[in-house]
Formats: sequence, structure tokens, C-alpha cells
Amino acid sequence: MKKLIITFLIVSFLSGCGSKAREFIIEPQDNVKIRVSGLKHLKSRKEVIGFVQIENQSENFVRLSNRELFLYCGSDSARAFVKMPGEFEIDKGLINILKGKKVNYQVHWQMEEFSWDKNVKVKYVTFLDRENQ
Repeated sequence: MKKLIITFLIVSFLSGCGSKAREFIIEPQDNVKIRVSGLKHLKSRKEVIGFVQIENQSENFVRLSNRELFLYCGSDSARAFVKMPGEFEIDKGLINILKGKKVNYQVHWQMEEFSWDKNVKVKYVTFLDRENQ
């Protein structure tokens, strides 16, 4: 019985280690970190889902957008869409994050083909206006 339990624990640990639990960390501006993790390809829905955490370590609130978060896989790329929003306010497509706060949400990227064998990257590309109007 002990041998069976130990074998189960070892197999569980090894399968967890190999489950492509990769994390991407990008810094679109000073004192702001975006972590993307838990990427999973859903072939039947032709999309990749993942989790995003935005951490604002600056002294002011910042405005970021999930629409500017891109997933690259080989020559394909896709813009992120919010799947399950957390607690944040959206102002003209931008997320306002208070100083010292973290925002967590799930996103999805429309992507037919996805493979860890290809060059997988996450980039934040700023193209929305940040000015208050």
C-alpha cells in the first residue's frame, strides 16, 4: 500500500512538473509587471486561454489594456480578450489599476494552432490613448 501511494505521489509530481506551467513576465512601464501563466490550447474552440496578473508597484494609478496584450506562437499572433474579468474599472477599453494593487483575470486568444515547440512569446504593445478626456 505504501509503495502504491509513493508511486502515485511521484507520478503526480512529475506530471505536474511537465505540464508546461510556464510564466511570462513583461514590464510595459516602470514599476508595472504583467504575468501571464497557465496557457492552455483548447483545440475544439480554436483558442488559447491563460491567466493574467497585473501588478502596479508605482506611486500612481496606471492604465493598461488587455487588448494590447498579444500572444505570439511561431508566425501567428492574437490579441487578448477578457474571459472572466476581475474587479477593475474599464474606461474606454483601459483598465485603471490603483497604486500598490494587483488585478487578476482570465483571457483568451483566438488561435487555431498552438505548440510549445514553436517560439511562444507574450508582448504588450501600446496603441490606445492614455489621456483623460
